[in-house]
Amino acid sequence: LLIRERERREAERAGGARSTASRRPAGPLAGAPPRGAAALERQIREVESQLAGLRAQLLDALQESALRISDPQAQQMLDYFRTPPGLVLMMIVGLILMFIAFVLFSALGGALGAALLRRRDVP
Repeated sequence: LLIRERERREAERAGGARSTASRRPAGPLAGAPPRGAAALERQIREVESQLAGLRAQLLDALQESALRISDPQAQQMLDYFRTPPGLVLMMIVGLILMFIAFVLFSALGGALGAALLRRRDVP
């Protein structure tokens, strides 16, 4: 204990005095931003790889469909869907159709539930 006190005094005399804040350890928060950035980067790469797999499956399904169809206009449409703008169009149309289906089925379920569970007036 006396040795540490003497070392501290010598350091102060030499001009190397440190403030209390600089002697504290950085703590667990010091590594949080780099860890968060690394986790975010891993998640972005995972999503990219999943999307690449989805795109490959979609292109394979389009290729199979193109082999079964003999109509030249349908072949031309499937060829367009294999291009990047065609894939974007197909995804947008699919999302719109899914939205419409969800709204319709939700409304239908609500109407059916209201009809089955309504109060009956008892005379």
